[in-house]
Formats: sequence, C-alpha cells, structure tokens
Amino acid sequence: HILSLCATEMERTQRGLVDNLLPRITSVSSPAKKMRAVPVRVHSAVEEEYDVFKHSLLRYFGYANELGESFRPLIAHRWVLASYGVAGLYVAADTVDKFLKAQQKEQYSVLQRRMLGASNAIDTAIWQGLASVAIPGIVINRIVWAVTKLSLEGSAAKIFPTLCGLCSIPFIVTPIDEGVHALADVTYKPILKKVFPVE
Repeated sequence: HILSLCATEMERTQRGLVDNLLPRITSVSSPAKKMRAVPVRVHSAVEEEYDVFKHSLLRYFGYANELGESFRPLIAHRWVLASYGVAGLYVAADTVDKFLKAQQKEQYSVLQRRMLGASNAIDTAIWQGLASVAIPGIVINRIVWAVTKLSLEGSAAKIFPTLCGLCSIPFIVTPIDEGVHALADVTYKPILKKVFPVE
C-alpha cells in the first residue's frame, strides 16, 4: 500500500512538472518558430550581357574626339580630325558588332535575325553617332572656345582652355546619354520597330 501511494505521488509530481514546464518551453520556442517562418528577402539582379564596346577599355575610344576638342588649342588641326576618325571607327565597329550578335540568336529565323541585326545596327549607329561623337564634340568645342575668349596671356591662354575641356568631360557624359535615350524613344526607335518587326 505504501509503495502504491509513493508511485501515485510520483506520477502526480511528474505531471505537475510537465504542466508547469510545457507552457514555458512553448513560449520560448514559439518566437523561434515565428522567426523561421519569416521569408528571407533576396535581392536579385539581372545580369547585363557583356558588351566589349561598353564594359572593356575599348569604350574609351569613344571619347577620342572629346579629347581632341579639348586639346584643340595645343595641337594641330589634323590631330583633332584624327580624333574624330578614331571615334568614328569605334562607332562603326560597335555597329557591326551589334549586327553580328543578332545573327547568333538561334531562337529567330534567318530573316528575323537579319531584321533584328539591321534594327540594332541602325539604332547603334545613330545613338553612338549622337551621344559619342556629334553632341559631346560640339559641347566641348564650345566650352574650349568660350574659355579662349578670356583675357589670358602666355601659355595659360592655351593650357587653361584645354584643362577646362578635359574637366568638363565627366560632367557632360550622363546628361548627353540620357538626353539621346529620351530622343531615341520618341523619334527613330518606334520607326525601327515598325520597319523591322521581330516578335
């Protein structure tokens, strides 16, 4: 009888311990479960296709005429023209590259690849011609010309305009690029899509 009473008392004690500890364990483990249930936000970025004319050192050839215009007070006129020749070759090479890349898209038919290549080539030629050659060349030319009108004497009359031209290059690139993008979207790009429809 005594043993049965002891066993009964032990069972009651165990149940009491379980009843007391279980809520505490649950309250401690619940936040952990909630924390595990919160999804982790992963920032995904779309990788841009590698473009040798945009992501390599070759892109600096597109600035050749801007350098030529900046150095106009210090160098002969033929070297300024040569700088435009270098920039023009850069535009031509980029244009051909965009046409050839379109021919590698096997999900399109031969005709579609040619149409896509023509559209990309025309787009590149116009955009690069404006954003890399014509507009920055004119802007730098006018900046250097304006500075040469200052009352400077000696070597400063040639060096200072050149420095102003060089220093202005980083500040004009982004506004010109964005402006040409906006111009393209409302002018020739819609025409290209109609002339060269590729689904």
